Amino acid sequence: MSEIPAIYWMIIIAVLTASIVTLILYLALSAKELAKTMSTLNKTMEEANNVVISAQKIVSAVEVKISSILETLEQINNIIRSPLSLVERFFSRFNKSK
Repeated sequence: MSEIPAIYWMIIIAVLTASIVTLILYLALSAKELAKTMSTLNKTMEEANNVVISAQKIVSAVEVKISSILETLEQINNIIRSPLSLVERFFSRFNKSK
């Protein structure tokens, strides 16, 4: 009676083996799901990278157009200020002579 029967040892070893196999199966399924997730993440990152590149191209094009508009406005400003500065110089000479 001091000994544990062999059937109990077999049940304990079977439960331990089933637990280890279940754990390994769970880890394998988790690794498979992780691989799918990483694949999806890589595709999403590539799409996001393409969107960022497109946005950079759009911003660059807008910067060029804004630069062109600013240059045109500066030229218009110079055209308008040129006669005004002549008139201002004329009147400043006239006011100095008084």
